[in-house]
Amino acid sequence: MHEPEMKLKLSVLDLVPRLPGTAVESALDHAIRLARQAEDLGYLRYWTAEHHDMEGLASSAPEVLLAAIGAATRRSDLDQVPYCCRITAR
Repeated sequence: MHEPEMKLKLSVLDLVPRLPGTAVESALDHAIRLARQAEDLGYLRYWTAEHHDMEGLASSAPEVLLAAIGAATRRSDLDQVPYCCRITAR
C-alpha cells in the first residue's frame, strides 16, 4: 500500500526591515518583491507584524502595507500577526 505524499506548507513572516541608510520606500519595495517571490514559489501565506517606534522596521501600519502587496500580487492570503505583549507575573 502506498502512503499519501505529505506536503509541507510554508508561509512568510516579513517584519519589513529598513536597512541602514535607506528610505522607508525602499523597505516597502523589498516587501512587495518578497511577497511576489513567495507567491511564485508557492508559499501559502504572506504575514506581516505591526511594530511601532522601532527605527529599523517599516511595518507600523500593516493594513496599508497589505493593501499595497495585495495590489501588486495575485494572492488573497495576506494577514497580519496580532499584536502581542509579554505579561510577567510579579
